[in-house]
Amino acid sequence: MKQYFGKKEEALVRQYIKTKDERLYENHIDPLLSSICYGVRSRYNFQPKAYYTSPSTINGCKSLMWEKLITNFDPDSGKKAYSYLTRIAHNFFCGVWRKKNKSINTFYHVSKETHKMWVGSHEFAKGALVLREEKEQQKDRQRIASFFLRSEFDISEEKCKKIFADIDKLRDPNKKAVNVVLRKHLVNRKKGGSVSTRHIYKKKKYFQDKWLPLYKIHGML
Repeated sequence: MKQYFGKKEEALVRQYIKTKDERLYENHIDPLLSSICYGVRSRYNFQPKAYYTSPSTINGCKSLMWEKLITNFDPDSGKKAYSYLTRIAHNFFCGVWRKKNKSINTFYHVSKETHKMWVGSHEFAKGALVLREEKEQQKDRQRIASFFLRSEFDISEEKCKKIFADIDKLRDPNKKAVNVVLRKHLVNRKKGGSVSTRHIYKKKKYFQDKWLPLYKIHGML
């Protein structure tokens, strides 16, 4: 450091503070400030080097040092200008480092939240797709069930809707509960009266053997 900032340079800095001579600044002070910037960066090894030696960073540091030099530094206080300017440069680079890391952390958190939103939106989309598929399958099952009831028990479409409405009201639409609803609405055409559970299963077996293989092949009834 002392190779470029000795007693002569200290005297030049103090002379500039008193005179504000532009030529003195251009010829001597500006090069000194640049040397301090690069010296502090090298001493504390601020990384990445390209970032801390970029023209914008170096000029920002020089501007701060020049401002503090002509407004805050007292040449008669007995303090060395070199020590004062070195501390200013160090604080500047530390500030740049904090801001840089804060922006990196902010970017990290933003990208993390964006990733959550991305995953969440895709999970929602997947959920909506599954729900839509389930609704389509439910419609498909209801269409088959309606065809089964109308063809095997000779009931109207309106009667089918009433049966499905009663099934939808069930808290637990298990097989036993559904069969109760079917026995309530269906009639045994040969024997008369309500159908039995056994009769319903026989009809289902006949229906499956006759129609479901065709449905599996062509996708329609």
